[in-house]
Parts: sequence; C-alpha cells; structure tokens
Amino acid sequence: MSDGCDTHRLLLQAELDGELEAGRAAELAAHVEGCAACAGLRARLQALQARTQSTLPFHAAPPALRARIAAHLTPARPAATPSPRWRRRGALGFGLGAAMAAGLALVVLPRGSAPDR
Repeated sequence: MSDGCDTHRLLLQAELDGELEAGRAAELAAHVEGCAACAGLRARLQALQARTQSTLPFHAAPPALRARIAAHLTPARPAATPSPRWRRRGALGFGLGAAMAAGLALVVLPRGSAPDR
C-alpha cells in the first residue's frame, strides 16, 4: 500500500457507511481500480459488513426513548447570525487593528520634507 492508501482506507469506511459524497466516491473508485491492496480491503470490509448485518438483529429505539432524546437536544443556532458577544469582540478586534495600522503608518511612511529656506 502506498502513502495515499492511508486516506483511501478511511474513505472505504465512509463509503460502506453511506457517508461519502459523490466526488470523493469517484476518487475512491479510481484509486481502488488501480490498487489491488485497497480493492482487497474493500472486498473484506464488504464481506464483514454483510456478515454483521445478516447476523445481528436491528432494533429501532422505542418511541418513548426517541422522545426523551429529542427533548434533550437543542436546536442548532444558525451559523449566519453570531451571538452579540462575538459581534462586540469582532468590533473590538477591528478597532484595535485599525489603531495599530494607523500607528504603524505614522512610523513607517515618510514625512513631507521641510521647506528650504
């Protein structure tokens, strides 16, 4: 197995779990087509998954348990609306950055020459 196989081994797991996006799935398929080691690993993982699914029973959570779990979950906060605390910190950071830039400009930029007498 090559160095690139490490990443592809992780992608094989995601593929079997149905978590792989289309672009990564195409990349994985191309790699597995040319890599006998990864193709063998995929076959072994698929066989293991098939044996596990056929021998272990699947039990859905009872409705009461689902309701208790759902009651403890908090709705996700939209990413586009930061909390007011973060907005204040962002404004403070911007203000400090602007002050530092102005101070640096005063030190670095050349001053106008004095008139000759």
